[in-house]
Amino acid sequence: MKIYTSYFSNPELKKFDGLKISIARYDNRFKTIIDDKIIDIAPSRDLLKLYKDKKIDFDEYAYLYLGEVCNYGEANRFNEIYNILHKYNKDIVLLCYEKDDKECHRSIFREWYNSFSKNKIEEL
Repeated sequence: MKIYTSYFSNPELKKFDGLKISIARYDNRFKTIIDDKIIDIAPSRDLLKLYKDKKIDFDEYAYLYLGEVCNYGEANRFNEIYNILHKYNKDIVLLCYEKDDKECHRSIFREWYNSFSKNKIEEL
């Protein structure tokens, strides 16, 4: 089983033979292409609003996201998320909106996950 990250509008998804999992807070426009949703990996509404309204920069967003979602890198939290992701027993791609993941929660999540796991998440 391999895990990837990407964005909802990526044309490569048409060729992807695994499950498409939303990790976005809001995904209504893409309900028809996703197989499941893992809200545990999405940033909170409040955090997302702070960042989108430019009240915090990306570094602060990343720090707060790690606190919310990853418990600042706690190994127990990694085990919980690992189990959630591996219940599918099939290749998966974790999806959100941002085409460029350099300032997106999926890059923060991927980096955090990869710091614990031998099986690295890659961008599709």
